[in-house]
Amino acid sequence: MLLCEYRIVLPVSVDEYKRGMLYMIAKSSVSDSEAAPPEAAPIRSKLLPRLATKTAAAPAPSGVVFVKNEPFTDNPHGLPPGQYTEKTYYLDAHLPAFLSALLPTGAGVLHETAWNSFPNCVTSYASPYMGDKFSLVLRSAYVDAPPAGVPVDGPPTEAPSHPLYNTVGLTAEELAARSTVDLDVSSKAFVSLVAGEDPTAWTCAAACPPRGPLPPGGAWRNGGGGGPRMVAVKVAAVHFGQRGVQGRVEAWAQRYGLRNAFVRYNRRILCWMDEWIGLTMEDIRRLEGEVKRKLESS
Repeated sequence: MLLCEYRIVLPVSVDEYKRGMLYMIAKSSVSDSEAAPPEAAPIRSKLLPRLATKTAAAPAPSGVVFVKNEPFTDNPHGLPPGQYTEKTYYLDAHLPAFLSALLPTGAGVLHETAWNSFPNCVTSYASPYMGDKFSLVLRSAYVDAPPAGVPVDGPPTEAPSHPLYNTVGLTAEELAARSTVDLDVSSKAFVSLVAGEDPTAWTCAAACPPRGPLPPGGAWRNGGGGGPRMVAVKVAAVHFGQRGVQGRVEAWAQRYGLRNAFVRYNRRILCWMDEWIGLTMEDIRRLEGEVKRKLESS
């Protein structure tokens, strides 16, 4: 098993992040399923006609299918009441060549169950094909950033007194096994910057205070520019029990399936801020329902 902790600093408050994250997930579910360009038009209280039009029948399922989206009280993770979702992902077309060669068509199906008790969430992924040979568990915490001048990354974060030392409640064994990765959404070190999803070219005048652009170099992450800051902490445990390729698959899942996705999707939260900053949670839930119906009719 490979255990990595990712830390993403963003110039938003924790409350703003909650709405931005849910909006981004809803919009990305549509645009990613339809292979839409990154600058896909915003979703509002009415989905665009483009999103309400059925796509041509595909030879095999692709994209995301919503199964459930409902409130929960009881859960297996000891979380407070929140929102429970189930999704199915059809990922055959996105698997790397070395893995596609090992697996039959249809093996790239993942079932997601997510217990969202913001600011803490637990998301699990299972593969019907791999059974107990594959597991991915993602524990997330969304917290205020450390005070200005206290670094988010580097050796200080390994001290138990640091605010980010153990935000998701890892065991002593897990703390010893984890590696920490600091992700800078304004850097192109991991994922290229693309039009419409480039925080170094983004501004949001509708936010209070106004935000953007993020200067290259990342000094803003440690509070140099003032304004709100929070940290999305995501601890991912990946297990792939297949001899010969276990380490390679687990490393690929962490790097491309998770790390790069975290950078890309958190960039979207920022760069789509003009679209969601004025929305309420009631607006967000209505959009989620519209997206679910759209995907079911596609």
